[in-house]
Amino acid sequence: SSSTHEGSGCCKSDPVITEITPSSVLDSRTATLFALTKMLQHVPDSFILNDIEKVVPVLVMALGSKFVNVKVSALSSLWMLVNEDVESLEPHLGTIVPLLLRLVSVSQKHDTILVRAADRVRA
Repeated sequence: SSSTHEGSGCCKSDPVITEITPSSVLDSRTATLFALTKMLQHVPDSFILNDIEKVVPVLVMALGSKFVNVKVSALSSLWMLVNEDVESLEPHLGTIVPLLLRLVSVSQKHDTILVRAADRVRA
């Protein structure tokens, strides 16, 4: 597939990095993770699938972030991987599944993450 996995939502304006947490300064790791996960949403699926071993660790780190927008961005890319090549994720499920379970069980704050990720998938 040569499409980008964001679908028809590619032209919607995305929040800027400072909107992740307006009241605090982002550390460089979080800013980098957010930038990378946002960039992945605009990269053709075929490029991501070709470099899956490099992409998955970034997505895993992003899922572990304390910032909602970083997690949502990572979930969007993971959704594409599940739809396009779920077998490529199998070696990483031991790491990914606990992070996903934490997202759904930690607090109601994280319900926002799931709703926003679902909205992006439908876009």
